[in-house]
Amino acid sequence: MNGIGSRIKYCRNLLNLTQKQFAEKLNIHRSVISMWEKESRIPDVKNCNKIAQLASVEINWLINGEGTTPIINYSGIQTDKIGNKATQTDKEFLVNLSPEEKEIINLIRLTNTKTEIKNILNYRLKLHESLLHFIEIKI
Repeated sequence: MNGIGSRIKYCRNLLNLTQKQFAEKLNIHRSVISMWEKESRIPDVKNCNKIAQLASVEINWLINGEGTTPIINYSGIQTDKIGNKATQTDKEFLVNLSPEEKEIINLIRLTNTKTEIKNILNYRLKLHESLLHFIEIKI
């Protein structure tokens, strides 16, 4: 992730919140979130600390992008973290995903268009096909 704006958006997506919901939790106006995510404004240290605490991420990662990108942990996840539309079956499905599948879900949550999602899934599919072909040659 390049800038702080993309990391703020990532934090918001980790929490599965709209800009409005995220702004309400931070006691600021929704338009401020939009400006932060576009990097037309940068949050002050106080708000960076609030975001890091709210999203349970390291402040150093949020501000500088240093360290490990947080991954959504679906085991024991709370209902509000995956959205109000999720059924119990959806939640059980998410808990049982492999680490690689969870990584794909993380990528999808950050994308904005169906085309980007299709590109991610097609890339992953081609990667798996290549690995299977390699395994077949070795066996």
